[in-house]
Amino acid sequence: MTQPTREITLEAARYEDESMNPGDYVEDQIESVTFDRITTQTAKQVIVQKVREAERAMVVDQFREHEGEIITGVVKKVNRDNITLDLGSNAEAVILREDMLPRENFRPGDRIRRCPVCGSSGSARRSAVRDPF
Repeated sequence: MTQPTREITLEAARYEDESMNPGDYVEDQIESVTFDRITTQTAKQVIVQKVREAERAMVVDQFREHEGEIITGVVKKVNRDNITLDLGSNAEAVILREDMLPRENFRPGDRIRRCPVCGSSGSARRSAVRDPF
């Protein structure tokens, strides 16, 4: 036998069917497993979650390569505590008010050039591109 996980001995094959010869294929019926609606939905959610985590990790890794370089973003949302920038390619950055100059005011649609710092708190879901200023 060259592949023990895919081949069986001639004696084992002839135990099932006496007409078996070397090189013949043995077919076994495998019982189909049925999943209910809830199990199927849970499996789908887990798969989608893992794909999203992988996408987030890829975006963070992409910006870690450009750490220290100046990048351009468009102001997407302005809050009292922070500003959200759209960096393109499915990435966003957050600039905290404490990291900005006291009289810096931005409105949605403004273009900003900054030098980001990538930070992560353990998981790809909480990863962020942060402004060091």
